[in-house]
Amino acid sequence: MPAKCVPISLLNNTPLVFDLSHVKQLRELGVCGVLGGTLPTAPQQNVFLGLPLQLMVEDAMWLLEQKHAYLVPGRRLYDCLAATLLRQDILAIQAAKQEMTDEKTRERQEASRKFKIKVVELNTLKISKSELCNRIKQLEAEYLGEFKTEDLDEIIQDNSAFYFNNYQSFAESFNTPEMQHSLYLQLLANRGTDLVSSYQIYRHLRDQGYYLAPGLRFGGKFVAYPGDPLRYHAHLIVDSVQNYAESDIGMMSLVTNGRLATGVKKCWVIGGTKNAENKAKGEAGDLKTVESNATEQDVVCFSVEWAGFG
Repeated sequence: MPAKCVPISLLNNTPLVFDLSHVKQLRELGVCGVLGGTLPTAPQQNVFLGLPLQLMVEDAMWLLEQKHAYLVPGRRLYDCLAATLLRQDILAIQAAKQEMTDEKTRERQEASRKFKIKVVELNTLKISKSELCNRIKQLEAEYLGEFKTEDLDEIIQDNSAFYFNNYQSFAESFNTPEMQHSLYLQLLANRGTDLVSSYQIYRHLRDQGYYLAPGLRFGGKFVAYPGDPLRYHAHLIVDSVQNYAESDIGMMSLVTNGRLATGVKKCWVIGGTKNAENKAKGEAGDLKTVESNATEQDVVCFSVEWAGFG
């Protein structure tokens, strides 16, 4: 059974994940993020950070492209909406849920009645026992299939999401193309035109099987791990993407970044893109624009190692 999509909360345009089970699910997909939760009484401690998990914008873009996640507003919006509910609103929601429960119960009872009638008719036929069992299984799948595969409470819960009886149903109501497009534009707001290029190299390395994390502490855009960071050290420091056909790297950048990477036993990687200048001029208005701009043949990687140093 495929895993459910992970809801990514947007707080001040920052993608966050608050549920531990979702963090585990993202880890299995190769997205690690950075834990940012701390204690109010010890805000400076940074050894045992916890939830929420903060994702890079590129992490969120990749998860959305692969349809592993969807965007939702922050929990505060739900709390504000819930606080404005009047007593008659709550009673109306409860009445609607009860009506849905009664309707599903009636459907199950009617399906069970028809199934029993068909079984009685089969018992009057002169057929072998094995044939009788096969036909009963077919009838069971035909009349009771919906109720056998799902629990009644789960069916009711899934179909009552628009009543916002809890935060999960509230979040799932945003998993529609229109709402996702609006939230995606909010995610990309004020990110700069280099986001498309940085996502190109991000997706290229993800396709190669690397785990990526923020590379600020090593002076790069990303650091790349050959596997889970709990098991491996980073092998690559990935610098910002450039148009390698026209951009000048600069000798100072070449020396400082090359020596730094070699000094920490890593390889400095420059992400190069073809036609990056033309693509950077257009804003990433939606996910399809980013996907079309991040094609595999447009990404080339150059590695630099400083011999005899470190």
